[in-house]
Order: sequence, then C-alpha cells, then structure tokens
Amino acid sequence: MVIKKAETALNDLDQVIGLLGNEHLDIIVVEGFRSLVEKRKDVLKIITAKDADSLKKTLEGTVQPIIAVAGVIGQQKPEIELEIPVINIPEEGKQLLKLVKEHLKTKGN
Repeated sequence: MVIKKAETALNDLDQVIGLLGNEHLDIIVVEGFRSLVEKRKDVLKIITAKDADSLKKTLEGTVQPIIAVAGVIGQQKPEIELEIPVINIPEEGKQLLKLVKEHLKTKGN
C-alpha cells in the first residue's frame, strides 16, 4: 500500500497516476477526484453518496464502468432501481472486493 499526499493541487488524473508511476501497482484507488474521472471510460468507478438525491445527481453525470455504490447510502439501502449493487461496506465489503477482482480478471483477458 502506498499513500501519497501531493504538495500542489492536482487537476488531471494522469498527474495523479504519474506520481505513482514508479511504484509498480496493479490498482490505484483515488478518492475525491470525481470531476477528473466521471467522464472517463477507462476508469473503474465506485460511486459514494450520502442519500438517494446525491446518488441520482452523481450517476447522471458519470459514465461506465461503475461497479458499485457505497458510502452512507449503502447503510440506508434506498428503494432505487439500479443495475449495480449498493454495498454496505462494514457488512458487505467482501462483495465489493469480489467485484473489483472480477473486473480486473475480465480486463486482463
């Protein structure tokens, strides 16, 4: 695991990835970069939301691949029709890990 804090504001996902280029990582998890990743089809996404309204707003502007929804909303289990699972991390974290692993296997083939 590598955790890095940038000294300057990063406004490009490629800059973020560049900071980790020498680390030889299989997967990079970034948090708080929604505006940098929401339109990228080459970035696997796990959407976090506080409630159904913020989830709908986020989903409207985000392109696939999205493998899951998590965050506070995962504990609420809202009555929203989605094609992706809503995961309560404390109770269902292994399901999220399984989804990520499956995606990586599919992408590797």
